[in-house]
Amino acid sequence: MNFARTISAALAALLLAACSTTPTTEPREPGQIEETECNASLAALIGGAIGAIVMEENRTRGAAVGAGFGALACALINATSRQTQPPAEVEHEYRTSHQGRLPEHPIVSVYDTAYNAGGSVRAGRRARVVSNITVVPGANEPVREMREVLEVFDAARLGEVAIKAEKSVDAATRAGGIQDTFDIRLPEGMAEGGYPARTTLYVNGRLAGENRGTLRVLGSSSSV
Repeated sequence: MNFARTISAALAALLLAACSTTPTTEPREPGQIEETECNASLAALIGGAIGAIVMEENRTRGAAVGAGFGALACALINATSRQTQPPAEVEHEYRTSHQGRLPEHPIVSVYDTAYNAGGSVRAGRRARVVSNITVVPGANEPVREMREVLEVFDAARLGEVAIKAEKSVDAATRAGGIQDTFDIRLPEGMAEGGYPARTTLYVNGRLAGENRGTLRVLGSSSSV
């Protein structure tokens, strides 16, 4: 078992080498995550080897799941935010139901995430994760900073993060109703299945909410 873990760790290091982030001089939209240059075939091959080692009781299934995990490491992500409800309107609604007062510190009254906002998506297509957020500013503490983190996990090894992206919300849209969108361009050849996912929201450095779900991926579009 220790030998298997050693081999798995070595292959994981190769997986990281297969997917490297390279700065680009091309202009990006506000909030856009820097794209990753990745050898998808190599990443899938390494991921499959890791899966076969880890899932000793079913090496074939482990290899397939691991290949999906490796390919997912090559996903490209773009994150954007937009305001859906003015802060003044959210404040008014809160005051109306709280004797005209605001909370002492900012609170998140709504935090919902749809992990397949456009329905299940095929490998090679664009998946979408959308969070709807409502933030009430504090009477004694404004919303100075807000960020959302998206994590998609390896289905075979709980806790292993396949992809991770973070979106810092611009100052102009940090209060009121906000919609965060993560567009994930899935690589070709990614294994079909459900990938556990989580979004976490931080306001002024404090954890303000957490959602969990599943990113469901159908077979490659080239196979239909």
